[in-house]
Amino acid sequence: MATSSRQSALFGVNDWKAIYQTFKQADFKSYDYETLRKSFIDYLRAYYPETFNDYVESSEFIALLDVMAFMGQGLAFRNDLNTRENFIDTAEMYPIGGNSQIIGSTERHIGSWLNKIGASEREKLVIATKIAGPNRGLEYIRKPLDFSKKSIHEAVDLSLKNLQTDFIDLYQLHWPERVMNMFGQRGLPNIDTNWQDNIFEVLSIFDRLIKEGKIKHIGVSNENPYGVMRFLHESEKHNLPRIVTIQNPYSLLNRLFEVGLSEICMRENVGLLAYSPLAFGVLSGKYLNGIKPEYRMSLFPQFTRYNGDN
Repeated sequence: MATSSRQSALFGVNDWKAIYQTFKQADFKSYDYETLRKSFIDYLRAYYPETFNDYVESSEFIALLDVMAFMGQGLAFRNDLNTRENFIDTAEMYPIGGNSQIIGSTERHIGSWLNKIGASEREKLVIATKIAGPNRGLEYIRKPLDFSKKSIHEAVDLSLKNLQTDFIDLYQLHWPERVMNMFGQRGLPNIDTNWQDNIFEVLSIFDRLIKEGKIKHIGVSNENPYGVMRFLHESEKHNLPRIVTIQNPYSLLNRLFEVGLSEICMRENVGLLAYSPLAFGVLSGKYLNGIKPEYRMSLFPQFTRYNGDN
C-alpha cells in the first residue's frame, strides 16, 4: 500500500529521538534480532494505535523495520564493547600486499598493544592468527611453505614473539596445502596428485603444541567440505584435537558456504568465522558511483573474488 502522511510522520525528528532514548535505556543483555524487531512493533502499537495496522500491513515499512532491527542489533552489540567484542584475528602474512620488509608487521602492532594493556586484560581476549600455506608466491615468508613440523613450529614461535603473548587462542591454517578450488576458482579440473595426505601428521603437531601451552584451539580457513571432513575424521580416529572454526568468505553476494559446508559445520559444531561480509565494500554502497583509484577494489583487483561466487 502507499505510504500515508501519518506513516511518513513516524520518521520525523521527534520519533527518531524517542527511538534513540529507547535504545539508551534498553537492557541489551538479550540483543537478538527478533527481540529488537518486536520492540519496534511495540513502539508503534503504543505511540500510533490509530494507524498501527497501516504500518504493519505496509510491505515497504516492514522492509524498513527489518533493516532497523538489524542495525539495532549491531548497536546493541557495541553497547557492551568490553565484554563482547574480544576477538582479534590476524595472520603471519599480513598486511595484505606485503613483502619481506613488512611481513608480520600486523602481528607486531597487535603485540605492542597487548604488551601495553597488560596480562590481565590480554586474558579477556581471543587472539587468532594463521600460518600461510603454499601455492601463493609468498616464498619470502619461509622455504618451503608447507605444514611440516619444522614450518609449523617456526611459524607458531614467530607469531608468539610478534604478538608478545605466551599463547595463541586460535591457530589456523590460512589455506590448504593441497591445490584445490579456492579463492574464486569454480570447479576442480584435476586432483592434486603431488599432495600426500598429511592431515594426521598436522593434527599430531598441533596436539603437541596444545599440550605445550603455545596454542589453545585450531581451525582451518578457505577450506571445502572434503578438507573439513578429513580433519574431523582424523581427529575422531586418533583422539587428536578437533578443528573448532573455519574462516571462509560469506556475504549476501557470496553464499557458497551454505551449499556444502553449512550442514557439516552445524552437525559437527565447527564455527564459521565469516570474512569479507561486506564483499570488499560492495555492499556498503561505496562503489555505486564508480571505483576510484584509491579504493581497495582498484588497489587489489585480485580480491574481486570476495564480491562474487567463491
